[in-house]
Amino acid sequence: MKSTNSFLLICVFSLFSCILSKAEPIVIRGKIILMASPCVTEPCLPGAVFGIETGETNYVIAVSSQWIVNDLIIDNTKYIVDDKVEVTGIVSVKQDLNSTIYNEIEVLSIEKITSNIPKINTILFSIRQTAEDVVISFESAFCGNVKLYNLLGKVCFEQNSLNESSVILSKQSIPSGYYILSLSDSKNKKTARVKIIF
Repeated sequence: MKSTNSFLLICVFSLFSCILSKAEPIVIRGKIILMASPCVTEPCLPGAVFGIETGETNYVIAVSSQWIVNDLIIDNTKYIVDDKVEVTGIVSVKQDLNSTIYNEIEVLSIEKITSNIPKINTILFSIRQTAEDVVISFESAFCGNVKLYNLLGKVCFEQNSLNESSVILSKQSIPSGYYILSLSDSKNKKTARVKIIF
């Protein structure tokens, strides 16, 4: 009976995470911290994971659904405790085995903040997902190129000389998985890791 309860608990957590993963990405700014690992095994094992402290909330950092316990290296950049960062990601509110609530952010992109000067000439966008498609929306009409690569580097979607405020990727052309989204215009280039689940 105990194993059945564990299986149901895992299913509930998996369903909860899956539902939340379809939320729109948010952008948070804060500093890298080491924080106590939430209790997700029985018995609870002591340890620390990398997180982000925003001043109001702490978030456990997840990359490809895995917490980071050793070196925090994302896209060939190493991050250390107290680095100031801006992170775009999917936030999930979860509960550990001790019924303690914690926040997790699945990182889509991360950048070090080297000053308090607001960034200019950046490409601002958001991603919204439905059961049938993925919509990439831009803050204003985007004049540039959009490419979506799979993790093997193959181009799965490409649209050049775009002059629109959004791009729609259909379920028929893009299977579920992790991708690298590349946006470029005459002044900027931005890449982000994107998780798509239909």
